[in-house]
Amino acid sequence: MRGTIIHYDELSQCGLLRDETGQTHYFRHEELTAGMIITDNQTVDINVREESPVQILPYAEAAPVARTVAYVPRQTVGAPVKQSGWLNWPGVLISGLSLIALLLAGGEENRVRGGQTPKLIESIWAILAAILLVIEANFFRTGAKRWRVRAVVWQIVLFSLIAYGLQSCDGFQADDATRTYAYLLGALLVAAYLLPYQRKEDN
Repeated sequence: MRGTIIHYDELSQCGLLRDETGQTHYFRHEELTAGMIITDNQTVDINVREESPVQILPYAEAAPVARTVAYVPRQTVGAPVKQSGWLNWPGVLISGLSLIALLLAGGEENRVRGGQTPKLIESIWAILAAILLVIEANFFRTGAKRWRVRAVVWQIVLFSLIAYGLQSCDGFQADDATRTYAYLLGALLVAAYLLPYQRKEDN
């Protein structure tokens, strides 16, 4: 049964309450729940017991609120985080070594005409290939989409072949750096098709 405290005197430790039917009841301190603090107009629960006329309990204690499970908003799964491009460090290394070999290709002593043979990098096409090698290294480093990695490597091969053909007409002669560059381009092609790690949707 629910009731309302009309008045409680701390000095005499006695009080008066009215139940929900309108009847008033006299109560003593002993009938309060241990540790309970009483104030005027406070809503309480009255528990009728055999050994005592009433037992007064805090309203929240007599009628506990049902425990509810806190609602946790469902977290939406966003786009997967792209994996670190340093997983493709061999591709970065091969691109860098290819660039060095391209810069060193040619410039050997011309045994027929004397002087030095042209360098491969003196061709505009070789310069474009060098720029693409830098881009390719960055693509490997950042884990770019595979189709980009593969498209750039084929452009590098094409531009290198054009540069080799045009420079050969001007007396360019293949040397150790040129052959190394050719091998590295082959390795770069393999890396472009076997190596890149990135998101599945980037395939």
